[in-house]
Amino acid sequence: MTPSFHRKLLFAAATALTLLAGCGHYQLGSTISENLRDVYVPNVRNESGQPGVEIALTQALIKEIQREGTLRIVPEERAGSRLDVVVVGYRQDSIRYNRSRSSVSEEYRMVLRAQSTFTDLNPADPDKAILLQAVREGDDTFVRGTDVITARQRCLPRAAEELAEHIVEDCVSAW
Repeated sequence: MTPSFHRKLLFAAATALTLLAGCGHYQLGSTISENLRDVYVPNVRNESGQPGVEIALTQALIKEIQREGTLRIVPEERAGSRLDVVVVGYRQDSIRYNRSRSSVSEEYRMVLRAQSTFTDLNPADPDKAILLQAVREGDDTFVRGTDVITARQRCLPRAAEELAEHIVEDCVSAW
């Protein structure tokens, strides 16, 4: 092996060690404390006036918490934290109109808006029990077709899933 090859090898090794040393403090996953990971999630409340959105969002929250894996849903008596969610808004915006009849919408954007409160049930300082309060939105689109009601019903779970992703992400990444 030539001296040039040795220098290149030494340089590559030094570069790799430098990169590894720089990443030594990095921690994978959430840094949320263990006592908060057991979370009680009551049914979502609906103040939007749109029937059924609370059911779709409750189901989506449970699914997202299980998928994400940092939090564990437990009964209230075993919980260290609580996640309360209230649907505070529902909107359906027209985003595309019929070319021949410009007053007729062909595609809509459904927007769900919710307020979430993540609370420590056993805080060291009672003034710091509320860990996070946020208002987030989730949305999806649907095409009118011949049956607007069915199209809207198919869109709702997708908008709820996006909203649930935002809410859970807020809870586990606030640390």
